Amino acid sequence: MGEQAWGSRENNVLEVVAWEAETRYEHSIHEMAMGPFGRIAMLAKLMNPMPSQPFLLAAPEFLFRDTKTFFQSNLARTQILLRLQELSARFPHVLMMPGTIPWVEEVDSSVCEARYKAYQASQRNARHASKAAELQHGLLLAHVGKELLRLQSHARVLLARNTLYCLKAGNVVHTYHKRFEAIDLELPTSAVDMLPKAVFFPPQDNSPYFVDDSDGITYGVEICADHEYAGLRLALGRGRVDVHVIVSDQVYPIREHTCADYLVHAGRVIAGVYREEDLPCVDNDDLRDVVEILESKSHATRIKKAGVLHIDRLPL
Repeated sequence: MGEQAWGSRENNVLEVVAWEAETRYEHSIHEMAMGPFGRIAMLAKLMNPMPSQPFLLAAPEFLFRDTKTFFQSNLARTQILLRLQELSARFPHVLMMPGTIPWVEEVDSSVCEARYKAYQASQRNARHASKAAELQHGLLLAHVGKELLRLQSHARVLLARNTLYCLKAGNVVHTYHKRFEAIDLELPTSAVDMLPKAVFFPPQDNSPYFVDDSDGITYGVEICADHEYAGLRLALGRGRVDVHVIVSDQVYPIREHTCADYLVHAGRVIAGVYREEDLPCVDNDDLRDVVEILESKSHATRIKKAGVLHIDRLPL
């Protein structure tokens, strides 16, 4: 997957900006006052208005969380997306992956079980890349099943998603909901206390890869724990994409779960652009070693500008 698109290009590169920024619970007074539209203004400062090559901007997970309740309402999500589309229209040559929006909508609890059954049906004939991947998917289903039992006493619940919108020329070219959020998210106590109802994260089955038709580049995307649980690998089997992109809170990229020659990582803790062969292996359990490896192997130049930027040009 993606080989023909790359092979058809001569002397072209993909220009990449990966933004490393604090996006989760530790909020400065400035950031809380800034709000989501202020963060969109910060994204605008990172854009290349006239790129001579394909240009990718990636930002970390949870960039558009609510600073009090963590989740945005469905209405707020719609408003943020419209503003992101306006920004994208101003920079039509830039593919934006502007972090994620965690959001909720109130539904009858029966909707949760229906979503779960639909997901099970969609995965019935799924082929897993390995026994380990099959086990990871089984853990997801087991966890969600337990969550459904917990919600049986609730008539109404908050159906939650953590969504990455990929935009170009003012249009949403791909939507990806985090697949493994159900077993990953640990909300701060303050956020849990402020939520009026129980929260349910349904597992998602939307595609984690897509083709940017204007440039002919195939992208694979993962949100944080999706990479830890090999979400893109589960979907692709033995297939490959041109560029593998992770937007994360605190996961670290690992070689065994990478599905491209190059990986772009925009994260809260660390960001960069890496060759697949330079990534640490999954059996490296020393976190300090992993961070050291990633910092030494990144092929990006760090620039202080509204956070830490990592800029690189990947050969296409």
